Amino acid sequence: MKKTVKYAALAVSAMLLVSGCYGNNPPSGNQREKEITEKSETQAELTTAAETTAIETATAESTTAEKTKASVMTTAAEEESEVAKKYFVDCNERPFDSKALEIFEKAFYGSWRCTDTRGASMPETLVLTYAESPFTFESWYYPRGIIETDEIFAITFINGGVGGCFVIEKSDPDVMYEISEYNCSDFVIDEHAYIYTDRSDCKTPVIPVHDKLSVFGMYRLENEYGEDFTQKFEEAYNEDYVDEDGRVWWVDGDMGMPVEKRSIIDRTESSVIITLTYRDKEEYISYLKGDHEVEPTERQYALVFEKNDSGEWELTSMYWVDTDE
Repeated sequence: MKKTVKYAALAVSAMLLVSGCYGNNPPSGNQREKEITEKSETQAELTTAAETTAIETATAESTTAEKTKASVMTTAAEEESEVAKKYFVDCNERPFDSKALEIFEKAFYGSWRCTDTRGASMPETLVLTYAESPFTFESWYYPRGIIETDEIFAITFINGGVGGCFVIEKSDPDVMYEISEYNCSDFVIDEHAYIYTDRSDCKTPVIPVHDKLSVFGMYRLENEYGEDFTQKFEEAYNEDYVDEDGRVWWVDGDMGMPVEKRSIIDRTESSVIITLTYRDKEEYISYLKGDHEVEPTERQYALVFEKNDSGEWELTSMYWVDTDE
């Protein structure tokens, strides 16, 4: 009996609950199914709208991030392009033949004023002529050759075993850069390059007579005559020397012949007289033997080269030149 009353109470409670939700007009079965379907569809639409909004927001954020990144990369690339230009070149420089010297005269010959030293101590004027240049005739600091591409002219050089180059862009021929690092395949013009402008003394390239002769002047002279006069002298200077005791001496030209100073006294079609600065060979060997305690001083000597009947050049004589230098 108690269970029947309890079930009846539950049934009444359920009816009251339904009656409270729908008032005095409880829905039919079909109406309730329709309401449930509409509610589900509404929830699905809300869910889809929320998901679409989330996707659109994420896409917009991603696009903004990509645009920001691209803008930063573009700005960095533009800033880098303003201060750095990389050129790839063939490491086989053209030696200083007639074509190379033609390029040298056209693009580099003259005096250049240094307009930007990047804080370093550099000469205000750099001279690249047949009378003067920063290079010596010794093996530690000398020009290697000329490079020409569609974009640049360059003179490559060795300085204490390290490669460098002077560079002129064909699009801006009035500016020359000095690059301290060149690895025989590429170089970079950046904020570390020394800048030279205001080129002058470049209209009449000539080999000086009775004046200093630069490395480039020696190249030009040897090209005109088709003879390596330096090599001729070194062959003669490095010949075995037999002293009074019958001992044979051989002198290394780099050690006994510091030929930093050169000039031309005279030249014709069949003779060339060049001055070189070096130590007298016999005096130097005597010093090496210990016969003299004081190392002999360098003197300036005139070397006379003459063309023989066979058309070959010979070093015919040498004599000391009195000079105040």
